Amino acid sequence: MNDLRVVDEQYNVFMDAIASYGKAAEEWLVEYLMILDDFCVSAISEGAAAKNFRHFTTLASGFKGQLQEIGEIIQASGAGYIEEIDAADEYIY
Repeated sequence: MNDLRVVDEQYNVFMDAIASYGKAAEEWLVEYLMILDDFCVSAISEGAAAKNFRHFTTLASGFKGQLQEIGEIIQASGAGYIEEIDAADEYIY
């Protein structure tokens, strides 16, 4: 029978990377929302297109604060996974 072996350090590096990507995605979203706001003010300020663009900007801003949190949730879930593996294999690996 093949044993499942999880290299804790590699897994932890991967979980840290996911958290970093979540933080970076949050920063990108903030920058994107600033660009959208500038566009609404400078480029299209009236009419149906402006109304739709502002609506899209409002919807996109609903993601603000969630991307970093998602990365942190995944990272925390990963930490729990390693603990479960260690308990199951009785810390053999």
